[in-house]
Amino acid sequence: MRLAAHAKINLYLDVVDRFPDGYHAIRSVMQSISLADAVKIELARKTGVVCPERPDICGVDNLAYRAFETFKARVGPEAAPEIRVEISKRIPVAAGLAGGSTDAAATLIGLNELSGAGLGATELVEMGASIGADVPFCLTGGTMLAEGKGDRLSNLPAMPEAEFVLVTPAFTLSTPQIYSTLDRLGMRPLGHIDAMLSALEVGTLDQIAAALDNRLQVAALYLCPEIEKVLNDLSSVGALGVSLSGSGPTVFGLFEVGRGEKAAEEMRSAFPDAFVGLALPSRRGIDIVDRH
Repeated sequence: MRLAAHAKINLYLDVVDRFPDGYHAIRSVMQSISLADAVKIELARKTGVVCPERPDICGVDNLAYRAFETFKARVGPEAAPEIRVEISKRIPVAAGLAGGSTDAAATLIGLNELSGAGLGATELVEMGASIGADVPFCLTGGTMLAEGKGDRLSNLPAMPEAEFVLVTPAFTLSTPQIYSTLDRLGMRPLGHIDAMLSALEVGTLDQIAAALDNRLQVAALYLCPEIEKVLNDLSSVGALGVSLSGSGPTVFGLFEVGRGEKAAEEMRSAFPDAFVGLALPSRRGIDIVDRH
């Protein structure tokens, strides 16, 4: 079975509260994009996860393996088939693009079909939430409002046609460190998600671009001031709006259709060590490419 596991970006991300268990409560507009990992799932004698391009992220710590364990715990050992998961990585790792989460979502969907368990969307989301905050969104994808720990999802009007230029610098940012830095800086919530929701209702790129925002960006810039140059350069090559995705370090620019490719070329020249990609909005988080 082959699946396309799509990356996500955050058109808007706010940190609005904190739960008693220490997790932060978010309010985010998430968007699936065409950049995707290729996930192959097949029956095997023993479950394992293989990543030919990134052998360092394989094994039991991979979120796809955790998805298998979570599924097995829910349906029982007899009902959960042993599988081999092969992930061809296209999404940069630890980049704020939900690369691991979308692989886990693809594994849950694949297991649900291969096993014949027939679990519903609510059950899959519950399992996904126990694996990672972005997994529930990745199971469905498209354009959605995510609240709480990312597990309270609401459909939003689809993103209009556009292009995204993604720039992932050649360094990583620790998500826990980003959140702890935000707490230390004492930043209040952004509190203007209505602007993004209204922009999506109207469906104009200029309004969506003006509403792009991410509360974590201030913490990312505090830890890595060099991210500001990426933001500024994306603006200078014609982006309608720019923002950080998730906890970074990926930065994206929003472009009209036909304007992104040239901008991506310029960003590759400016940041030769970075991953630079061009992506379109996607209506789904996971696509089943081949059931055989």
